[in-house]
This record gives sequence, C-alpha cells and structure tokens, in this order.
Amino acid sequence: MPTTVIIYNQPKQKLLTQTFNSDAPAKINLSDIDLNTNTDLEKMLQPDTFALVFNGTSWASQTYMQWEDLRINEALQTVKANYSEKTQGILTRFVASMDIKYQGKMSWVALLNELGKEIEA
Repeated sequence: MPTTVIIYNQPKQKLLTQTFNSDAPAKINLSDIDLNTNTDLEKMLQPDTFALVFNGTSWASQTYMQWEDLRINEALQTVKANYSEKTQGILTRFVASMDIKYQGKMSWVALLNELGKEIEA
C-alpha cells in the first residue's frame, strides 16, 4: 500500500511530499529542496512516519505529533519578534495550548475560548 510522507530540509525550510510504494523503489528528486544525498529514505520509514526531516546533519522519521510540534515552534520563533511582549506571551501560550489540544486533552472550543480571553484581557 502506498504511503505519502513529507520530506523536509529544515535548515532551508523547504519540503516536498513523496509517495513510497513497496512494489517499486521511489525515485526522489531532493534537489527541489536543496538536498543532494544518497540516503535511502525508504529504509527510514516506520508504520507511523508522517515526515522525514533532515536537520542539517542527520535524518529523522517523525510522527504527525512530532511534525506538528516542530513546525508550530518554528513558526512561533519566526514571527514572535514582530510583536509586543504581551502578544508574544499570547502566541507562546497559544502554541502550548495547541500541543495540549493535539494530545487530546483540550477541545478546539476550549482552546479558542482561552485565546479569546487572553486577547480581550
């Protein structure tokens, strides 16, 4: 059964999606994301792989939760400096709440109510 995963060059902030099929080896053009590697990415696939991430020195297989955590924290670090200290705090707490929500410990309604109360304060 084919599996589609994200392949991500973290230092360059570039990604692509790739379908892996156990019937045929995948031909992957990593030059689209500024990589040139002979790494056999198919060997890194696990049943719960959502993304294969190159951090500049090594590759890692990531689950959906690990991927979401990585990307939301990258985004937070990118935009945080554009805002006041108060807004930075709201953004940081929102990201933390998203993590709790993705763990199944908070609903979207609770998360948005929490965010709304912080904005209104």
